[in-house]
Amino acid sequence: MPPRTKKTRTLKAQVDAEFLTAHAVNIVMLFIGIGIIYWIGSASIKAQETCKFQTGVNCQEYALSTQGLFLKLWYAYGKPIQVMDVACTGIPIVKEGVVNFTRAGTGCHNSSLSIHIRNGQSGLISIPQYGIKCCDDKGIAISEKEAGKQYIGKLYVKYEQEGKTRVTIGDLVTTVERG
Repeated sequence: MPPRTKKTRTLKAQVDAEFLTAHAVNIVMLFIGIGIIYWIGSASIKAQETCKFQTGVNCQEYALSTQGLFLKLWYAYGKPIQVMDVACTGIPIVKEGVVNFTRAGTGCHNSSLSIHIRNGQSGLISIPQYGIKCCDDKGIAISEKEAGKQYIGKLYVKYEQEGKTRVTIGDLVTTVERG
């Protein structure tokens, strides 16, 4: 083996430095690529669209537009019901077991309903003409700027059955359609 000179040691050190630098750049690029893939994937994940109530009440049809809420419920829980109020909001309106519909937000509930639904039948609970909009978690009704975005909130339906007033609460996850 030839003796090591200062020149061969410098060349070997330079080759080692280039080797480490090239691999370090590759590793950094790999982490950047993984980060971009993760960011794109997580940015496009949306919750599954659903409209689900407690036992006995089901969403038969539903849609949310910038004009308001369309909601058709199917009822299958014994005696007929009389729906009196509906609220759609991201604000929690239940406090100490009491539902306060006026906390839902401006235009996000309608207390002048009188819709009769028999067992095993459906009833049109809300159409945009009834004036029920859905409010966000600040109590502000959704507007044109929310079109195409996902809405996550609660549906509150107040009804009377055999002289007793009850409230059923449901989850609403849907995309806001342009009005």
